[in-house]
Amino acid sequence: MRDKVRSGQVKMNVNLKTMWLVLPWGMLALGCQAPVAPEGPTVSRVTAQSPGDVDELYDSVNDVLRGYYFELDRQDRVEGIITTHPETCAAAGELGGPQAVDPYYWVEDNTHPTQRQATVKINPADVDGEYTLDVQIDRYRYRLEERQITNSAAALRLYGGGAPTYQGDNAAAWETAYWIPLGRDESMEKQMLALILKQYEARSAAAQPAPPDALTPPDVSSQGEEASPQPVQPEAGTPETERSEIEFTLPPKN
Repeated sequence: MRDKVRSGQVKMNVNLKTMWLVLPWGMLALGCQAPVAPEGPTVSRVTAQSPGDVDELYDSVNDVLRGYYFELDRQDRVEGIITTHPETCAAAGELGGPQAVDPYYWVEDNTHPTQRQATVKINPADVDGEYTLDVQIDRYRYRLEERQITNSAAALRLYGGGAPTYQGDNAAAWETAYWIPLGRDESMEKQMLALILKQYEARSAAAQPAPPDALTPPDVSSQGEEASPQPVQPEAGTPETERSEIEFTLPPKN
C-alpha cells in the first residue's frame, strides 16, 4: 500500500515538473513574447463641429475609461487632458481592474503586481472643427526593497519591518516600496482608441435631430387613397327619371 502511495506521489511530482517545463515553451509557441516598443503616439483625428459635439467626445472618453475600471483623476477641458489614477491590473479570474490585451502583458500581470494609468489628450487640429485624440497607457511594476535575513526563522519578517534592508534601514515594507515604469501598453491604447471613436459615433448619431419628414404626419389624400363613394345620379331619360317626373307632376287645375 505504501509503495502505491509513494509511486503516486512520484508520478504527481513528475507531472508537475513536466508542466512547469512545458508551460513556458507553450507560451512561446502561442506567440507570448515581449511586444515591440511603440514608435509613435496612438492618435486619431475626430470631427466635432459644435460645442455639443465636443461635449459628446469628452463624455465618450469618460465612459470608455470607466469601462476599463479606471478612476478619473484630472478632467481639464481648458488644457484638453483627462488622466486617471493608477489602477492595479486584474489577474486571471478577477472581474475588476484593467485587463491586458497582449498575451505577454497578461502573463506578466498574473506573475507580478502591475498597474496602468491612462492619459487622454483632446486638442484642436489645424483644421476648424477637427480635434486630435491621443491615448496613452503607462505600465508600472510593484517593487519591494530587498531584506537581509540570516536564517529560516528570519524569513517570517521578510515582508515586514523586522528584517533590515540592504542599506540597513528598519522601515516597513510600504515605506520602501515603489513602482518601476515599464513603458506604454500600445495594444490597450489602440483598443481603447477604437472604442472611444465607436462610442462617440453612436452618441453623435443619437444626438442628431430627426428630419422634418419624420415629424410631419403623412398626407392621406396625396398618397392615392380612394375618394369616398358618391351617390350615383340617374341619367335623364331612364325609367327612374320618368317615374320621378310623374310622381312629382301636379294635376292641372279645373
